Parts: sequence; structure tokens; C-alpha cells
Amino acid sequence: MKADIQDREDVILLVNSFYKTVLKDDLIQPFFSDHMTSSIKDHMPVMYDFWESVLFDKAIYKGNPMVSHIKLNRKMKIEEMHFNQWVRLWEKTTDSLFTGEIAEKAKKKAHLMKAIIKNKINNSDHPFFIQ
Repeated sequence: MKADIQDREDVILLVNSFYKTVLKDDLIQPFFSDHMTSSIKDHMPVMYDFWESVLFDKAIYKGNPMVSHIKLNRKMKIEEMHFNQWVRLWEKTTDSLFTGEIAEKAKKKAHLMKAIIKNKINNSDHPFFIQ
């Protein structure tokens, strides 16, 4: 029986499992293999901090995902199909490992991030854009 996401160890399991899938996905993988500015090894602890911050309201993540995604979009256009696939893979991974309130929060936050990042990317070329 699956349990809910409870701590950083669960976050690490979720993020690692998700990236194993993403790095094999024909649609999403090119963003990581062709356009990442850091190695995946360096990227993973940042993602652990990010998701732990999001899921448990901890202020441990230090970064700006909007800037990173705007820069990435300028190198390789992030289309609706990419966002949708990212969310699908995140939900599938989450559901395969966990069930419960925090697992549901993880899926809802993925949808929220999709909307926010898309909005920021779409408006990033406007002269009065604020990150």
C-alpha cells in the first residue's frame, strides 16, 4: 500500500524517479541533454530543495525558476505539448509512488507551475516585464 509524501527522502525518491522518466522521454529529454547549463548531477539537489520547499513550505530553495525557464525557452522553444508532457509525467510518477494529501498537492503545484512559467515566458519579451 502506498503512503503519502512525508519528508525529504520521499521528495528525493519522487524527483529521482521523475527524472529517470524525463531523461528517457523523446519530447522532454532534449531540453536536458542539449540545453542545460549545469549537469544533471548538479541539478538534482536544486530540484530536491525546490520540491521540498513547495511541498512542505520550507524556505530552503535558493533560485529563480522563472529566469531559468525564460533563458531555456530562448534556446529551445517550450511549447504547450512540452508543458503538458511534463505535467503528465510528474502526475504519473507521483501516482506510481504515493497517495495522499501531499501527493495531491505535488500534482496541483505542477499544474500551477505550468501556468505561471507559461505566463512568464509569454510575457518575458514585453518592455515592462517583471520577473
